[in-house]
Amino acid sequence: MAVSPCSTRIAAVLALTVFSALGCSADGPPTGSTAEAAVDRLAGSPASADQRQDRPASPSTRVAVTPAQARTLLTRNRQLWTRAIRNQGAGLEKIQADVALRLSRAKIRLDRLLGRTPTLPAPISQVQVYLPRPAGNLDWFAASFRESGGYGTAVLTRTAGSWKLVSGSWSRTKPPAVALDKAGSAVAVGESDGQRLLLSPRQLAATFAKNQATLGQAGTQVLADGIYTNEAGAAREAERQAVQGQWLVQRQDRAGKPLYTLRTVDGGALVWHAITDTQTFTALRRDVQQLRFTQDSARALSQGRAFTTTATITAHGTFLTHIPANTGKARTIGDWYSLTDVRGR
Repeated sequence: MAVSPCSTRIAAVLALTVFSALGCSADGPPTGSTAEAAVDRLAGSPASADQRQDRPASPSTRVAVTPAQARTLLTRNRQLWTRAIRNQGAGLEKIQADVALRLSRAKIRLDRLLGRTPTLPAPISQVQVYLPRPAGNLDWFAASFRESGGYGTAVLTRTAGSWKLVSGSWSRTKPPAVALDKAGSAVAVGESDGQRLLLSPRQLAATFAKNQATLGQAGTQVLADGIYTNEAGAAREAERQAVQGQWLVQRQDRAGKPLYTLRTVDGGALVWHAITDTQTFTALRRDVQQLRFTQDSARALSQGRAFTTTATITAHGTFLTHIPANTGKARTIGDWYSLTDVRGR
């Protein structure tokens, strides 16, 4: 971002790398006619989803998901995701929901505004799926995999009658291993369950949101330093300093729901949590220097406009954080984050 006519440049919302988490060539099609038929019953083809009008499945009609079916559901989801991107987002709502849907739509819009070739889901390998205990009876499962030189994760839920991607992350660091029982099932952790953990998943999500809003100052007793906490806070403070005396910069960070949590082999837990960032710039006087955003995403979403009174940047993200058992600090490992809107006058 630059303050015209000055040449001062500052970050457009975060100094964090905005990862296209889960994203960049299509996976191959699902294989195996038996698995295909099972997935058609579980998730439905696009046509059958239309006929169902996405009615929620009743408890009596829910079918337990096997590991093989979960893998096929993930592959099918990414295949249809690729198709939707090539069709400018048509059909995304049938395979994605919540923050994942917002982020995918934002990516399609940004690629179009920036004149870039649409970014397709990347090939993945070394896929592992985690079915929360009791196996297949909960309405979500997680997966981890190698992707784009790093490590990706995905969370799919049974939403509005079909399986949809709702969360995910990408990082260069491999997440801690998920604990499995003798039957091969993962152990889900409730949102308010802080037993044998430094803090509960709900407390973690709220503390992380407060840390973002306070530029990395809050929650330092339980949140580890890193690019998502103190380093991001320092970058945001630089933004404020760059426009000090000209613009008032205010932040609001809201934790999203629901949370998805699995126990790890070290006794801790992995939490997929979401956040909505809103950053507002308000001119402090009439003769304020014009505000222009020069970071690619913010510049594209603002269409190069100069703001003289107010400007608001909205972003959404999902994060993967490891909560340790009892002692230490929670560390955010990866994210899927994007600016989604810039408005003002």
